[in-house]
Amino acid sequence: MSDATYATLLTIDGRPRARLRVQQVAKSVVRAAVYRGSDASPTWSDVEDFHPKDVALDGGRGWGWEAPA
Repeated sequence: MSDATYATLLTIDGRPRARLRVQQVAKSVVRAAVYRGSDASPTWSDVEDFHPKDVALDGGRGWGWEAPA
């Protein structure tokens, strides 16, 4: 079961592009912040809108990240 708080932003060919922190998921838009930091200094962008086709709701695993237990 994946963590619905995090997701992976995908490139047009389906490769991971960025880690997202999801705020809202709707039929036509996913509102999320982009991870811009490092594990030692985590920072997030302002919340942006993404097309659902560009987002994998996988808990951030596509970006190689496991949510804390």
